[in-house]
Amino acid sequence: MQKFCVLLLTLFLFSCSKNTSTETGTGNNNNNNNGGNNNGGTTTGYYIKFSMDGATKTFKTNAMAIVTTNSGATNLAMVANAATTSLEGINITIGGSTSGNAIVPGTYSEDGSPNFLVAGVYNPGSTSIIYSAGLHASTGNPLKIVISDISTSTVKGTFGGDFWYSQVGSLPTSSDKKVLSNGEFYLPVSKQ
Repeated sequence: MQKFCVLLLTLFLFSCSKNTSTETGTGNNNNNNNGGNNNGGTTTGYYIKFSMDGATKTFKTNAMAIVTTNSGATNLAMVANAATTSLEGINITIGGSTSGNAIVPGTYSEDGSPNFLVAGVYNPGSTSIIYSAGLHASTGNPLKIVISDISTSTVKGTFGGDFWYSQVGSLPTSSDKKVLSNGEFYLPVSKQ
């Protein structure tokens, strides 16, 4: 039940990210992933990127990390979209620490992070299907998120794992999956 609640939070934050603009930078393109010329758009030097089906995907639109704390539970959702006019996007979440533990640099895995749950959603651009991690009964390649650096302003790290096919609003039931590998993220942190 706790994993299902984290997935619902992940889906909620993912849908909210489609309507939120993140614009940072100094107005000049300095090519070091910390801002740059946005030209009025919602893309930044922040990103989530990964390899899937032999292709590298880089999502920079509405790229952000959202930290929430509710009833002592800390959650970190990291989201980004492919483009402002596309539903394609990704959300990876570390959540559910009911022991008051902060999210700090380290490895978080869906197969056994103490005090935390790990989940993810990849939307290939559909209104009816998604690929999710964190709810499948067993997997040889669990979603792992490695936080290498986190502060009040940014979070950076890597991720990878199996994302399983499911209909929107349903738990994964199919053996169809996408393997996400070589994942990286560098995102601004927003506290909600």
